[in-house]
Parts: sequence; structure tokens; C-alpha cells
Amino acid sequence: LAVEKQISDETKNKLDDALAVISDLIGRVRNLSLRLRPSMLDDFGLFPALVWLADQFSEKTGLEIEYTFSEMDERRFAPEVETAIFRIAQEALTNVSRHAEAKHVIISVDQDLDQLRFQLEDDGCGFDLAEISRQRYISTGISGMQERARMAGGMLHLISNRKSGGTKIIAEFVLGETKKH
Repeated sequence: LAVEKQISDETKNKLDDALAVISDLIGRVRNLSLRLRPSMLDDFGLFPALVWLADQFSEKTGLEIEYTFSEMDERRFAPEVETAIFRIAQEALTNVSRHAEAKHVIISVDQDLDQLRFQLEDDGCGFDLAEISRQRYISTGISGMQERARMAGGMLHLISNRKSGGTKIIAEFVLGETKKH
């Protein structure tokens, strides 16, 4: 209070503006953090987080998104695997909405013995994988998904063809012990 009386109105307005900018930046960082790894991933697991992500994307983009989880809704996996799958799904949906001209997406997750498989398939225009390889160019989205899978002990596969259309992204992870909540 004593300081407020000693500073000019101009300085007080500048401080108020600076505090508003700081508050806005804190909110943006919090939102970015939630998008990168939403708390529901920790609280409820991979499948509710994927449903939430799919519903958000569908609402925002108009994409029809279907998902199946092979009756594994209650299963939990290593946090790094759950995060990798969530972020791969997020990047893949972003790529679909930006580039694929798709109307329908199917997201599935299934487990076969000790392997967890995430798959996202769209009905879009596809792209030429051979052309990307020849140009030695891989988008940051694709390379980011590959790196996320690799960092969590998995592998990412892309299947796409501009002639037949559609793209399929498959991420496979070798699992240790899984648990049910």
C-alpha cells in the first residue's frame, strides 16, 4: 500500500499490464502441459484419455472418429507407453486434420501376448511414402511419432498410398507386466 502511493498512475498501469501478461502466460503453459500429458492419463488411464482426445478432435474438426479397445478399458500400462501412445494419437489426429482430407478415423488398441498395438487409420488422400524416402524428408510430425515410440521401447510403422488413399499408423510396444485397476 505504501509503495502504491509512491508510484505514478502510469507505472501502476504498466505493472498491471505486466501482471496480466504473466497471468495469461501461466494459463497458456498450464493448457499446453495438459495437452501434452493430461492429468486424466494419470488419474484414469490411457483409454479414457484417448476417448477424451478423440471426442475433442471430433468436435473441433468435424472428423468422425471411431475407437475400439478390445475390452481393455480397465488396463493400465507403463506411464511412458501410455504417454507415447497418447502423444502419437494426438500428432496423428493433427496430421489427419491438416493434410489428409479425411472424413473418418478409426483408433484401435489391442494386446497380443506381450505386445501392445495402437493403430490409427484414416480414409483420407494418403501420401507417397517412397517419395518422402527419396527426398530424405520426413515431417517433424512423423519423426516425432517415431521418436516417441522408440523412447518408450516401441516401433512405429506407416502405411500410406496416394493412389489408393488412406493412411495407417501402427505403434507397437513390447510390454512388461500390465495391471488392471
